[in-house]
Amino acid sequence: MWFWKIFYTFAKKSCSGIRFISRYIFEEVALLFKCDEGVVCFPNIFRAPPERIDSTLARRELGIPKEAFVIGNAGWLIPRKAFDIFLQTAARVKNQIPEAIFVIAGDGPERGYLEKLAEELELTSQVLFIGWQKDLAPFYSALDLLLFNTNFDALGRTPVEALCYGIPVVASVTHGGLSEFIRHGQDGFLLDHHDPRALADEIIKLYSNPTYRNSMAKSGQDRVLALGSPEQHLQHLNQCMNLS
Repeated sequence: MWFWKIFYTFAKKSCSGIRFISRYIFEEVALLFKCDEGVVCFPNIFRAPPERIDSTLARRELGIPKEAFVIGNAGWLIPRKAFDIFLQTAARVKNQIPEAIFVIAGDGPERGYLEKLAEELELTSQVLFIGWQKDLAPFYSALDLLLFNTNFDALGRTPVEALCYGIPVVASVTHGGLSEFIRHGQDGFLLDHHDPRALADEIIKLYSNPTYRNSMAKSGQDRVLALGSPEQHLQHLNQCMNLS
């Protein structure tokens, strides 16, 4: 805490303005220190990918059957990223969607534990650990749905990138600012607590209703691209410059 107090004290004295990429981060800081003058909050730029790779080619590259219903997540395999919730949800989904394949991109100290948990949940044949990916375009292009879970993420980049690709997102975030991008039930499915049963029920609903799935994906993509548009970013930068 003392580090951040020194950091923001220095920032307030030496900078004409402070920018936060989400209201969540700003509000967390404001609870600890007086940090309201000279502050602006706006997200980074988010763009749609120039071209989404053909899903069949992407799945072939990753070793995924082309007919599978692919659910994935990407990130550092550490406790706060809650990949155990991902696997517990997968265990519920597999009974209703036998052709489901669950793809985890990333690596970290939790990998051994998660592989063992997948085995205990009888998911070994349906879960793929593909490790770190230099280029996530094939990963996103192979997905039908992103399942994102975290105990804390100021603003999880993985679900926002998935929305840019037009992929529907089902998520549970106990502490974080993802709700600034995803309006629950409209742009995606977002819980403020981990509930594998509710997450699985929503995934099954999206799987069973392609119209609903496509509508939610389109709404999420439109919202992210609007909030993170270069034009909006320029306007916010001008606002930030005017603080001086």
